[in-house]
Amino acid sequence: MAAEAVDETAGDVSDLANLTTLSTGGLSAPVTVPLAKAADGASTLAKVTKGSIHMSEGNTDAAISEFSEAGVNAALGHAGGKVVKGLKKSKAINSKSSETILSNTADVWVSVIMKILF
Repeated sequence: MAAEAVDETAGDVSDLANLTTLSTGGLSAPVTVPLAKAADGASTLAKVTKGSIHMSEGNTDAAISEFSEAGVNAALGHAGGKVVKGLKKSKAINSKSSETILSNTADVWVSVIMKILF
């Protein structure tokens, strides 16, 4: 299924972009951060597409699994973003590069947690 290939490839691109951002100390962020966000969006869209296909075929369990994975990924990503925003608001983060690195660290942890859960 094409959506499966898009999901897997987009997930790999996102992971590599986030790791590249971290390994360059944020210097690659102007390229890698938007790339990671676009890949995350493509992966989520692919999961929803796969869930919809499974649902239309009557495979409710597989559909629920795809929708759940997309939802948990979105929720964890949102929670990580809230933590970074809270730290920035409290002045614990005082530079854009620190914010970028912390945000990407959160994204990498979300990826690790998703690989454990799903």
